[in-house]
Amino acid sequence: QILGHEISGVIEEVGKKVDYYEKGMRIALAPNVGCGFCEVCRKGLEQLCLDYNAFGISWPGGFAEYVKIPEIAVRHGNLVEIPESLSYEEAAIIEPLSCCYNAYESLNVRPGESLLIFGAGPMGILHLILNKHLGIGMTIVTDVNEKRLKLSQGYGADYIVKSDFRIKKTIMSLTNGIGVDNIITAASVPEIQEEALEMVAINGKILIFL
Repeated sequence: QILGHEISGVIEEVGKKVDYYEKGMRIALAPNVGCGFCEVCRKGLEQLCLDYNAFGISWPGGFAEYVKIPEIAVRHGNLVEIPESLSYEEAAIIEPLSCCYNAYESLNVRPGESLLIFGAGPMGILHLILNKHLGIGMTIVTDVNEKRLKLSQGYGADYIVKSDFRIKKTIMSLTNGIGVDNIITAASVPEIQEEALEMVAINGKILIFL
């Protein structure tokens, strides 16, 4: 299978019955396409459809010169026109950034609340940038990789904490013993999910982002 689900590009050819998209249009592509009929899809949650298809998984993805867009993806509006001011490289970030924004809305973060992000990889950094832009309060990023931690500091992390046996003590100290209002676990290590439970504030929220 051809991989690649974070896709942007220019339309080279359109089908005879396509009446909006046209040759030369610059687009970004939402990769998951639900069936459109199940209860989940009717709720507008096509990305959670149990009978979905996705570019780079069940359909050929973006690591190719050309990508064929099936009719169902066109009908479901998975192609989004992008402005000339946005590069193709920037447009390819729309997909992962959308995932982070969906997580932000699910958390219902309030301005001024604290946030702890487990994982300073690409997704953790996107979470950090987004939340700082949207008015989050104190942000803490933790990771085992010191280079990634320093990178996250450059993107606005108020505190960086190396993930080791002292992490709980450090986090509780930074929050005056009350814990963190919001925690995002942007890493799939099972132990991290358990550690988050020990650091979240009363009535706080944990989002497992996998």
